[in-house]
Amino acid sequence: MMKKKKILLMILSILFVAMPAFADKAIARLPETATLAAETADQAIYFDQLVPPSEDELAGVVSVWYKDKRTGKVCLLFSTTANAEPVWEKMTNGCAPVKLSNIAAADKAAFIPGADHLVVIEGCPDARNIWTYIVDLKKRTAKQLQATEGLLSIDAERRQLHLSAYRYHPEGGRYSVEKVFTYDGTFVSEKFLSEE
Repeated sequence: MMKKKKILLMILSILFVAMPAFADKAIARLPETATLAAETADQAIYFDQLVPPSEDELAGVVSVWYKDKRTGKVCLLFSTTANAEPVWEKMTNGCAPVKLSNIAAADKAAFIPGADHLVVIEGCPDARNIWTYIVDLKKRTAKQLQATEGLLSIDAERRQLHLSAYRYHPEGGRYSVEKVFTYDGTFVSEKFLSEE
């Protein structure tokens, strides 16, 4: 039963990513079990847990929905893929493009001020690293950022995202750094934060 649900979910996810115009017409309302993840005055992001986390799949499967509050229009953006392919080695200048069908987890969301077509989606697929994505709602594209501990803050004036990542000391132990990215995902700088 679980495998059939996953296969159906993957097919739906591919359909909605490949044919956004169809998706907008096909989906008329949010699932009753969807919960609000982020909102502005005009729009909102909702998460719906389709498959709960398990020992095999720590993040489970979540569908991510968009609602235009001005029109009431709702559509499925994507569903997470617990076995999404890591893109750490493909990153250049702090990020790498990913398909919406290759987003590993979704636990948190935040709209980016001054760029309402962009939303940060974060999730922890492996009980260790927080994977952070910038999703472009207009283009239906995504980029994964090179950070492992999540979003710290958004600087709307400078149009920058501040995230945390960990590093390892050569002699053992971890420490955290604050990494700064532009709204398009380009790495700007990093500074030391704390020891563990």
